[in-house]
Amino acid sequence: MTLLVLLSSAHLFAAPDIQTSEGRGLERARIASERAVLNSKFDAQDQECLTRFIVTSCRDEVRLQRIRSLDPLNRQEAILNDIDRKATAAKQQQKLDDKTSASAVAEKEKNRQDALATSAKRAAEREHKNLEKEQESTENKPSTRVVSKALSPTEQDKAQKRAAYEQKQLDLLERRKRREEGLRDLAEKQKERDKEEALKAEKYAKAVEAAAAAKAAKP
Repeated sequence: MTLLVLLSSAHLFAAPDIQTSEGRGLERARIASERAVLNSKFDAQDQECLTRFIVTSCRDEVRLQRIRSLDPLNRQEAILNDIDRKATAAKQQQKLDDKTSASAVAEKEKNRQDALATSAKRAAEREHKNLEKEQESTENKPSTRVVSKALSPTEQDKAQKRAAYEQKQLDLLERRKRREEGLRDLAEKQKERDKEEALKAEKYAKAVEAAAAAKAAKP
């Protein structure tokens, strides 16, 4: 009994932190050591009972003392088991939360890319409509025909205006062509940027999941 008191006193002066896995391991080692000492003690007493005249009552008394002495250790071990269960559940929940966070980041990035693509598409459609309106306005202007090879000063002026109009129309078509080519280039560049951003988002999500897995794996 004196040995048990000494062990308990040492435990009080150097109690480990059972909220850590290392501390719980130390506590389990202590409990196992104290349990082994007690069992050894009561095993010896039980063997001594066999040498007495009244064996049964002696052994019953030893068994009762064994149960009473081991009960505090059993309760301490139950507390450690409960903390282990809670720590395992907390790790699993953290892992789930980290995975959910990574998915939310990827979804947010995807939504951003979709918004950028939609904005670029609308800008291209507006530019196309503006070009169509400008072309329609130019085509609706009245034209002047040259009806005679011998042109009067007035007819020459009209011919010059006609030539200027035709040149303007050609310039307009050329400008429209360049704009459409520019829009196509813009769309291609936006498409490439979308791919790059999607790859970055995917890599970031995987990195977050890997970090979460590494964090969950730590004791």
